[in-house]
Amino acid sequence: MQVHIIPQDNELIQRKFFEHAAGRDNIAFLMKDKDVQWDILQHYIDVVETRFTELELLKKELSKKYEPQELKGRTDYDYMFDFDNEQIIYTPHKSGVQQVLERCKSPVK
Repeated sequence: MQVHIIPQDNELIQRKFFEHAAGRDNIAFLMKDKDVQWDILQHYIDVVETRFTELELLKKELSKKYEPQELKGRTDYDYMFDFDNEQIIYTPHKSGVQQVLERCKSPVK
């Protein structure tokens, strides 16, 4: 099930995703430096933790804002953001066991 979201919400959530990813990349880069100053690294870690929290809260807010009526009050579904098409895609939730069983049915490549 796909739900269109307004361009402003799409841009906002996309920016939050990219800001968080960029922060993680900065941390990975700094951790490769054997001479990194730990206070600088800690600063970036704090920033990324804040960005992650903001991202997760916004994801939850938008997924509820655009939640289709037939899914209201249910918890047996997942969602993902499709930035290119400005939409949220809602799918039935699959347990870990279901996911493993589906992989076992797939041909090995």
